[in-house]
Amino acid sequence: AFANLDVFLFPSETDTFGNVVQEANASGVPAIVTSKGGPKFLIRHGKTGFVAKDENEFIEFSMRIMEDSHMLSEMKKEARLNALSRSWESVFQSVYEAYVETINKSLRLSFAKV
Repeated sequence: AFANLDVFLFPSETDTFGNVVQEANASGVPAIVTSKGGPKFLIRHGKTGFVAKDENEFIEFSMRIMEDSHMLSEMKKEARLNALSRSWESVFQSVYEAYVETINKSLRLSFAKV
């Protein structure tokens, strides 16, 4: 169903995560969300959608994205790429790299003290 949309408007101010925002992005649909709640952390403002501070910005961003077909097209591509970067495999790789970096840093500090 999301793939049939041009943009996903999600005005919730209480949602703690926003699975539907990720589902929209996975379908290549940029989202407009509020600056309250968890979905704001899923959107790369101006790239995969917009994060609106208030009702006026929400309306402004909604109009802007619908009036600019080039921006919409670019955001659709970025939304899909952003969703792909949130796969379990991608998340695991990021966590693994963080562990390796932490261990290496710890080893460097240990040897520096010797």
